[in-house]
Amino acid sequence: MRAIALLLLLSLAACATPRQSCERAALYDLRVLDKLIRQSEQTIARGFAYRREPYERSRLDFCYGSWLGRNPAAGFTFCDWPEIRVREVPVAVDLAAERRNLAELKAKRAETERRAARTLADCAARYPAQAEAPAGTKK
Repeated sequence: MRAIALLLLLSLAACATPRQSCERAALYDLRVLDKLIRQSEQTIARGFAYRREPYERSRLDFCYGSWLGRNPAAGFTFCDWPEIRVREVPVAVDLAAERRNLAELKAKRAETERRAARTLADCAARYPAQAEAPAGTKK
């Protein structure tokens, strides 16, 4: 299932123009910083953070045949598969340190925003927009 989703995403990415790809790459760091700033602001507002913790649980499923080798043509049987999940566990944080971290992220965002604006201008210069043709005419 993941392979199908990956193929669909790759096919959609192939539809992007070179300018769109350039702009997406130019804005990537800015999007990451925005996400980190949002998470830090939420942590400060809540007063605690969440830590992602993996855990294992069993999943009951149908299997074909006997996997124990006794009777390979036994038909459908029940199988117990381990499944790894992730849960969020609340943890205490130093709010003063989190506020300092937020201030640093905001300063870094301002610097990254200036760099992204220059890169976007380079993308526009490198891949100028094509003039739109009126409806019903060919280029």
